Amino acid sequence: HFFMKKNNNSASVPASAARVPLRKLTATALLAAMGTALAVVPRLLTWGDIARLDLAILPVIVAAIALGPLWSACAYGLTDLLGCLLQGYTPFLPILACKLLVGVWLGLCLYRHPANWKRSLFCLFVAGVVADFALMGLSFRLFYGKPWIDLIVSRGITASLNFAVRMVFLAWAAERLSRLLCRAMHLPMAFAVTSGRAGGASAVPPQSADTPAGVDMPAASQREEQPTAHAAPDGQAETDGKI
Repeated sequence: HFFMKKNNNSASVPASAARVPLRKLTATALLAAMGTALAVVPRLLTWGDIARLDLAILPVIVAAIALGPLWSACAYGLTDLLGCLLQGYTPFLPILACKLLVGVWLGLCLYRHPANWKRSLFCLFVAGVVADFALMGLSFRLFYGKPWIDLIVSRGITASLNFAVRMVFLAWAAERLSRLLCRAMHLPMAFAVTSGRAGGASAVPPQSADTPAGVDMPAASQREEQPTAHAAPDGQAETDGKI
């Protein structure tokens, strides 16, 4: 009886739910690879030391919405490490720490929360001011000795430019790409899916771990709530058939 109970308990856990962490790890590695490829683009879009466009964070925003703060931090940190490895640089720990903090912050703001303009503005504004402007500027000052005036101008322009790009991406593409990622990797949609752009009024509740990606929860609940037909008396059924 003990072994039977043990087998019954283990069988009660769905196999798809047990594979979710592995699928999240695979999705994180895929997004980190995309971020590393996008990190090459700023070389063509860099105006000296004045401004630097950071596109490597865009897959991290997708990870924050679809996977959560832990995985978005891993995606951003892995992106930075892969970029340093491919370019032949030694990883700079203060910058790596800034990337990890930004990944955690994005996940805390965007995971399991409906995307709206107020939340998006607050999330990206804090990430730009604290990470891109303050922490990165302080790191360049302490370890590279750059003048404060140059840092204030360059980091201010960089933070403003990146804020605009991230806001457009979050408003128009991030949620769609997150849904596509969840469907492709067979992951549960733990975030609230809004109808239309960020800030939409209506939203679909998040799915549980046992619900396959791409299945709408309201439709499933409506099917469950449909009343079952009551059995008619024996004589009434025969009478209706004759009529």
